[in-house]
Amino acid sequence: MLRISGESRFNFTDKFEDPVDMDFETGGTPYDISREWTASFSAEVLKDRQRSIYFDPKKLR
Repeated sequence: MLRISGESRFNFTDKFEDPVDMDFETGGTPYDISREWTASFSAEVLKDRQRSIYFDPKKLR
């Protein structure tokens, strides 16, 4: 068996402005969007590629 595990960290930032904001003003009020999150992953696969369902022989050509 081969164990694969890790963690990915994501950071997202953007600025949003509604160009059709009729309630307040033409062009809208811009505001920042910011978010961070982490995702963990883990898998156990067979080392023998012929027996593993994760092996794709077409990728080796």
